[in-house]
Amino acid sequence: MQSFDNKLLRPAAMWIVATAFSFLQFFLQIANNTMADNLMQAFSITPAQLGLLSSAFFYPFILVQIPVGFLLERFSTKKILSLSAIICSVGTLAFAFCHNFYLAIFFRALSGLGAGFGFLGMLTITRLWFPMRYFSLMVGLSEFIAMLATAIGEKVLVALVALYGWREAIIYVGVMGLIITLLLFLFIEDKIKAETYETAKFSEQLFAVLKMPTCWMAGIFGCGMFAVVTAFSALWGFKFLMINYHFNLAQAGSGVSAVFVGLALGCPIIGLLIARFNRQYLFMGVGALVSAVITLLLITTIFSSYYFMILGLLFCLGFACGTYYLTYEAAATRVKEQYRSMAMAFCSMLVMMGAVLLQPSMGLIMQALGYVSTQTSASGVAQHALQMAMLLLFLVQVIALMMVFFLKKKQLKVS
Repeated sequence: MQSFDNKLLRPAAMWIVATAFSFLQFFLQIANNTMADNLMQAFSITPAQLGLLSSAFFYPFILVQIPVGFLLERFSTKKILSLSAIICSVGTLAFAFCHNFYLAIFFRALSGLGAGFGFLGMLTITRLWFPMRYFSLMVGLSEFIAMLATAIGEKVLVALVALYGWREAIIYVGVMGLIITLLLFLFIEDKIKAETYETAKFSEQLFAVLKMPTCWMAGIFGCGMFAVVTAFSALWGFKFLMINYHFNLAQAGSGVSAVFVGLALGCPIIGLLIARFNRQYLFMGVGALVSAVITLLLITTIFSSYYFMILGLLFCLGFACGTYYLTYEAAATRVKEQYRSMAMAFCSMLVMMGAVLLQPSMGLIMQALGYVSTQTSASGVAQHALQMAMLLLFLVQVIALMMVFFLKKKQLKVS
């Protein structure tokens, strides 16, 4: 009995700690959203520069995705995740004390460098320590926990910013990162297994994955669906809700949190539905179509007088976008064992490209249309600029829907 308990508890403990690191990654991605005006005032920057500052997190994050997949496959998971978590925490703490815009970009990027190991670390631990038939369910549960915690954390961060200021709030986030670092070092173990295949070289893995159309299409689909997080929830969501729907800070926080609650519930429920009906591409297509329609409804502001209806739409938007994680299931189940980590890393890189492309692009559109800051721009100008910027989100969701049709032709099904 004790041996059985150890076999069950050890993987469960590692999975929980890895999920906590994944939560830290998600939380840092969206932290700037709650304090956009504070950052613009603190560093005296424009919306386009704010987009650059926020997206600085994602440049190194994206660049390390493919090397992370290879490193986690070949070297100590414990050491890699512990080191990356402390880099992430140090970058976060340094950002809180920074007063120079360019140094702030550097420390924001440093946080992204460390956080780049979080989600893939969770995927790797799930793949190594749990049977493959439970992969989709475990990843869905991890997403549920991470997204729900992010939704709660969003509300807490809003309160901390209001009470103590944005610098003090970020210090608390950095300290939380140090605690997660300690837990990773204490609980993560390296699995020594007799490999049934010869591990391919890095270049061989990379070129093999680059030649797989399924990885490209699934990754682009994931990018379009996760853009709700990388573009809306991570940066421009608060401003959009406060200016276009006249929400106060707390109400805007509830709106963004509704997206994360929807994501949190959508990931495991969609996973269970796919396991039951074995129609992966159908749910992906429905998710993309529903998210695009809801985004268009939000842009038109036709329900601007109904607060709870807006919250419901934001919840449904998050739920529909929960199909994004099927990107990783496709990568894990449709390639050979020796390419799985690389395939998941490549898809993760494509998913996060939305932040690098959309955050600064939306800021440039807003600036080009006359929006400079909430204090200096007329409300009509700001509203129109945000609506036009949000059309980019609608566009990438339409592209995600198109990818589903191509994936269907490739017979992308749960095996």
